[in-house]
Amino acid sequence: MFGLLSSEISLGIIEIGVVVFVALILGQLFTRLKFASSIGYILAGVVLGPLVFNFLVPGHGIAPLFGEIGILLLLFYLGLELSIKKFKESGLAAFILSCVEMATPFALAFLVARFFGFELVDSIIIGAMLTATSTVMVVKFVMDRGIIKEKEPRAGISILVLEDFFAILVLVFISSLAPSAAPLQKTIFDGLLFVIAMFFVISKVSGFLINYLDARGHADKMSLYAIGVGILVAFFGGTLGLTTALGAYFAGFALAETPYGERIKREIGFIREFFILFFFVSFGATVTVPGLSVLWLLLALVVAYVISKLFSYGVFGPIVGLSPESSMKLGMLMIPIGEFSIIIATAAKDIVQDYATLSSLAFLLTIVSTLISPKLYDNGDKIAKFFYSFYPKSFQDFTLRVSKSIGEKFEGIISGTSKSGYSSIERIVLNLVTVFAVFYVSTLFTQQVDLSFLPLLPRQISIGLLLLPVIIWPLYKSIDELRVLVKNSCEETLLKAFPSMQSHSKLTAQSASSVFTGLLLSLIGLVVTLTVYYAEYDLLIVFFPLLYTLVAIMYFSRSVYSLFEHYEVGENLLSMAEGNSAVEPLSREFQEHSKKLSALYQERQEAQEKIQSSLQLGNVAKARLLLLQFKKRERKLLDELVELDVSSGEKAIKQLERINARDYSKLSRFKKENTQTKRALEEYLKQNL
Repeated sequence: MFGLLSSEISLGIIEIGVVVFVALILGQLFTRLKFASSIGYILAGVVLGPLVFNFLVPGHGIAPLFGEIGILLLLFYLGLELSIKKFKESGLAAFILSCVEMATPFALAFLVARFFGFELVDSIIIGAMLTATSTVMVVKFVMDRGIIKEKEPRAGISILVLEDFFAILVLVFISSLAPSAAPLQKTIFDGLLFVIAMFFVISKVSGFLINYLDARGHADKMSLYAIGVGILVAFFGGTLGLTTALGAYFAGFALAETPYGERIKREIGFIREFFILFFFVSFGATVTVPGLSVLWLLLALVVAYVISKLFSYGVFGPIVGLSPESSMKLGMLMIPIGEFSIIIATAAKDIVQDYATLSSLAFLLTIVSTLISPKLYDNGDKIAKFFYSFYPKSFQDFTLRVSKSIGEKFEGIISGTSKSGYSSIERIVLNLVTVFAVFYVSTLFTQQVDLSFLPLLPRQISIGLLLLPVIIWPLYKSIDELRVLVKNSCEETLLKAFPSMQSHSKLTAQSASSVFTGLLLSLIGLVVTLTVYYAEYDLLIVFFPLLYTLVAIMYFSRSVYSLFEHYEVGENLLSMAEGNSAVEPLSREFQEHSKKLSALYQERQEAQEKIQSSLQLGNVAKARLLLLQFKKRERKLLDELVELDVSSGEKAIKQLERINARDYSKLSRFKKENTQTKRALEEYLKQNL
């Protein structure tokens, strides 16, 4: 990333002591002056470099090596500061402001550099140097002022989280400008898949290893493991033609997702500060005395930079729900330029034509922006009044309407927006992308590892092949999600088609999903086995995917047999359910008729008592009238019952005959019994008339 180190590393223990001593003195001095200690470290490099004592020679000695490690640890630490939770909590408003804030300074600085006669690539680098605000300096300023709980600093920290992330992407873009770099499209594609693969591998493997260290009483070794992982992933990123910053940053990001992320961040603090000191010192040693043209360029860039902040926050702040005063104070808070400007300048050492001018410019931008930021922040209200006095009222009204239409209030900057959970399809896609990323990255790692000390394994094997087993976990999760998706779809379809077969539908859907899973596993095993076989690996390596494929085929066969069993059971249950559905209406009618007959019997008893009472009183006419009335009602009701019973029975017989011809004899008996019932009722009526 920062050029090849010289093979003549000549600085000894005394030289390291001198560098640390001078840097600490100047760093403490600038801290007392309310500035970042990093400015003091850079100034120490200037003092020890060719400009003053010539104690440090750029590109020689131990300082460049330690500086290389320092920048990796700085980016690794910034990755630890990030997490998926913080990323989501940043919110839509912070995302909009960070994009505008980075794009506007880049555009203006690029135009200024072109106006001063810089080449295209050099102008792009100068523009990139002004894209990212210094997280270290802003946080230090906020803590020193004690304003961390105010709304502008809280919003600024949310924006800085996103800016650090985007700044890494800017570094990837800068690295693609090198003459020996791959095309930008390939760099972006490789970088994206590398990030996905490494994030997954580190988060999963590290979670297991860190838990193992903690369980064995070696929790104090976590920080050493984390540093080793960060440097190793950075190295892998460099071997793939990507910037080492990408690997270091996302290694920290992945470790931040483990339960011990905060502890690792605390424990590497001292080591990080030690090596970062050397990075700033080695950078300061490359600074040269700027010429008059550089000072004019510096002045133009500072003016363009402040104007870009006024525009970004003055125009877009109210759109996302900020008040004009808060928008301007937030913009002035985000003025300091720092570590990323220096990192970008250092990364472009082998790209630009005049690196000396670039390094001096980065140093001066850091100092000037840090000096003017407090004054601008304290006068934020005055600057807001001045800016909005020239801001057309029609545009102000337009921004208010846009703000209402977006519906994004200021709390969105702090609380953010996040969706609760993912659907099955989203999880499937995410896991499949992870599988592809790990597989693709494994094909890029061609370095061989000597395994001659392990029995039953090849003497040499590529790092990529060692990475392939990690695919098993996301592949398993994808297949499991597919299985659940198929099961739920089948179950829903079966329940809609056959509502009466709820319990059996679940079993059938389970069997169908097992068949699908078995088929998919068998195909995967077959593809892997053929791939390994035709890649001409040892037969011992081919044996493992072959064994897996055989087990998958056995599982698939058993699932198919189980599905056929459930099909036969379901067919029988369906026939029984249809038969029951045909008889069920008739059963309900018989129950209703039974209730009517019971009521008729009760009415008969009451009529009999009334008739007897009338006869005892000698009122024969009344008794005869009561008898005739009851007989009339009884005959009418029985005629209705007989007609309904016969018609319902005939309908049921016809329906049952259509359902199953094998039950014809039973249906005939049912018809005969219905006829006998009809005759018995008619006989009863004759006897009682």
